[in-house]
Amino acid sequence: INCSARGFTLDNKFRCVNPVYELATYIDADLTYILCSKKFCAMIERVAAAIGVKKVSYVSSFWATCVQLLPADVRETGAAVCDIGFSNTSFGIVVGDGMECAASKSVGGANIAGDLYQILDIPYASACTLVSKANLYQETDNGSCYNVVVDGKPQQFNSFGVNRIIQARLDDFVEFIARCLSETPNFSSDVVYLTGGGIAGLKGAAAYISRQLGKRLETIVPDVPTYGKSYYSSVFGTFDVADKLEKSKNVLKRFFDRFRR
Repeated sequence: INCSARGFTLDNKFRCVNPVYELATYIDADLTYILCSKKFCAMIERVAAAIGVKKVSYVSSFWATCVQLLPADVRETGAAVCDIGFSNTSFGIVVGDGMECAASKSVGGANIAGDLYQILDIPYASACTLVSKANLYQETDNGSCYNVVVDGKPQQFNSFGVNRIIQARLDDFVEFIARCLSETPNFSSDVVYLTGGGIAGLKGAAAYISRQLGKRLETIVPDVPTYGKSYYSSVFGTFDVADKLEKSKNVLKRFFDRFRR
């Protein structure tokens, strides 16, 4: 569903990310591909046909997030990106417009509330409220508590104990990122770019992951007024790519229409 270049080599010696306006007699492209299950595509196309849609294009939302939200100069040498969503986490290394690697795990921000729901035996809605009140910068047991309404009655939960439950789940993200980085020994960077809405509202979560990982985390968000939040990254990244695809099709259509007249 996607073919994009990590870079180009001109005349077997000069490497660049964007060869437009460069002069060369020979060009070599280092391409990467993103695949999609044919069964999934067939299902989507049946649904689209049922509502009158004749043409379907597919866009990898994680790839779109990487290439649209990171500047070209950052992607030129390679950048590690982690998208922590509601129920899924994706990690990849983007180089140029292509992906050096990509992996995903079915764990997200929802699992943090799920852990509190199970361990503390409280409703899931109350567990979500507890996550929103948590502050991981508080690292000592000073007797403070988080106040949450459970079944219509206010309850107190020891903040240190709640933080430890949350940190145990965050360790899953740390382990996943560390494993992905270890599988790409040719890539080295002190920065991991973080996006997604899974832990965006959890105070101190990014700092905890950064500390455990031993790398600096930088949050990336869409450059869109009133929507500059990490949980909009996937949406606007995909929208941008879809818009460019549509415009490129219109340009080609106008070009070929000239020869049909």
